[in-house]
Amino acid sequence: MYLTATKIGTGGGVVFHGITDHDGRFSILTDTGNYELRLFAPNAYWQPCQNDLPIAQASPFDTTLADFPLQVGIACPEIEVDMATTALTPCSSAIYEVKYCNIGTAEAVGAMADVTLDSALNFIASQQPLLAQVGRTWTFDLGNLAVGDCGSFSIETFLDCDAAIGRAHLVTAMAMPSASCLPPDPQWDGASLSVSAVCDADSVRFSIANNGSGGMSDPLLSIIVEDQILTRAIQLQLEPFETQDFLHPHNNKTLRLEVPQTPGHPGRSRPSVSIEACGSSTGFVTIFPQDDANPFRSIHAMENEVVPTANTALASPEGIDNQHLIAQNTDIEYLIRFQNTSEDTATY
Repeated sequence: MYLTATKIGTGGGVVFHGITDHDGRFSILTDTGNYELRLFAPNAYWQPCQNDLPIAQASPFDTTLADFPLQVGIACPEIEVDMATTALTPCSSAIYEVKYCNIGTAEAVGAMADVTLDSALNFIASQQPLLAQVGRTWTFDLGNLAVGDCGSFSIETFLDCDAAIGRAHLVTAMAMPSASCLPPDPQWDGASLSVSAVCDADSVRFSIANNGSGGMSDPLLSIIVEDQILTRAIQLQLEPFETQDFLHPHNNKTLRLEVPQTPGHPGRSRPSVSIEACGSSTGFVTIFPQDDANPFRSIHAMENEVVPTANTALASPEGIDNQHLIAQNTDIEYLIRFQNTSEDTATY
């Protein structure tokens, strides 16, 4: 869980931050002064019994203790999933680690996880019970998860020997159940959009589908980005279960399609798809965020390397240009790789 300590009298300009550990403990370092301590629950199903606690740090090295009891607002499971691998090298194996937790307020009965592999990655094995396979998606049994239960499992894969150097490979993990228990937003029209893309001769064929039970009440703009340049905007308004296809020349570029969900859509989804396999352009997939802002969905995008770089911190998304420009309110995840490259044992 996430906490803030806002210094009173600064107009909210001085804020200190903290995160709880697995046992719910937290520590925030501040200077002296009066503060308002606020807890942000992991989701809307939990509610603090009290919040915005006044805290006074009267002198240096003063310590103040605070407790935040939580209560169930809505009884509902919510499974948070995360997934990553350390490196990808053509003609080599790669181990993906999938971690999951029930951060909801009710037991998740019959929990499952779908893992969809990039076309260049071959499934080898996993110790987690496999329920089914459909195409490039493998479904794993997670069992019943009580509130607070966590677990993990690994998937061994093998990257094709002819994978183009520098190409990005995407692997998606989707935890279930994932349905929201919150009442729908009154302004939501019931539309739910998804996107896909395939190479088609000298073009890319994009598809935007409305998988929801309602039609789009107002038109929206989707955008196409070539490498990192916005080149086209397309207006769309789809009826329930309607799909709109269109072609865009690939121009040897990495193409990305983005489309917003309609106002009031549950969760934080913003559909997007990138495709670099049609041309010779690489290095642009990972600069943009993936559509995995919802806790039950994790998309790991990584470029392959001939020799993985040791002792690095990789940000996702990387951001645009040397300034690593990233839009506001975008989550950034970091993958820290460390390797002992010496000829002696490293002791920590």
